[in-house]
Amino acid sequence: MLTIVIFMVGTTFYPHFYPHYIAPLTSLFVLITVIGLCRLHQWQPWIARTVVLVYVGQFLFLYGVHLYGDQQWMIRTAHPARYINWGDPQGRIAIKRQLQETPGNHLVFIQPALPEYRFISWMQNEADIDRARIVWARDLDASENEQLRQYYPNRRVWLLKTETMPPKLEQLH
Repeated sequence: MLTIVIFMVGTTFYPHFYPHYIAPLTSLFVLITVIGLCRLHQWQPWIARTVVLVYVGQFLFLYGVHLYGDQQWMIRTAHPARYINWGDPQGRIAIKRQLQETPGNHLVFIQPALPEYRFISWMQNEADIDRARIVWARDLDASENEQLRQYYPNRRVWLLKTETMPPKLEQLH
């Protein structure tokens, strides 16, 4: 219980919450549920059976929505299933493939769809960024972009516009 309380306090005061933050607690939640159902079954067996049936019904419903539901609706809404990986809604795979199939090294300036996105989903640089084939960077002002272009002089320079669907990759000169 102490572990759960520590995680609960930590995720309560952290301003951003994602399910993978509490994923390590999954086994504890399952354990607590099983112990609770065993105790409930000893006390009132019909209530334990009802709870299990509700759990199974909820699982089947959400699994059915996942299989047959409208994927775009699931992505846009605040439904728990929006955390399920629905393929590539941002079009990153096609952009990455285009860059990998183009010879040479690349510098990609990312122009955001909305300022609050902060490019997190697109900026996935390798650990050794100077030796990486593709370097992702924020599209800032012209002088800062030029400094980065001079730092990487032998790279093809691209501008990735993420406000369009699918995103548009344009080569800069």
